[in-house]
Amino acid sequence: MDYKVPPGWLLDDYLEERGYSEDAFAKMCGLPAKQISQIAEGKAPIDAGIAETFEKILGVRAHIWLNLETAYRA
Repeated sequence: MDYKVPPGWLLDDYLEERGYSEDAFAKMCGLPAKQISQIAEGKAPIDAGIAETFEKILGVRAHIWLNLETAYRA
């Protein structure tokens, strides 16, 4: 089966791997916890600024987040 998953699924994996809650991660990013929750659920998009923030905190390159986002929304 060929299907796309929201980049938030990958985000959830990284948060779990590092032991971060969504609330703690939101604080690290300077974003509302609700926005991180919506990104994780695929309801809110990851834009360039958010992707850069994720890169700084998680080490996953911004272009990867943006590529995943583009593929999911297409």
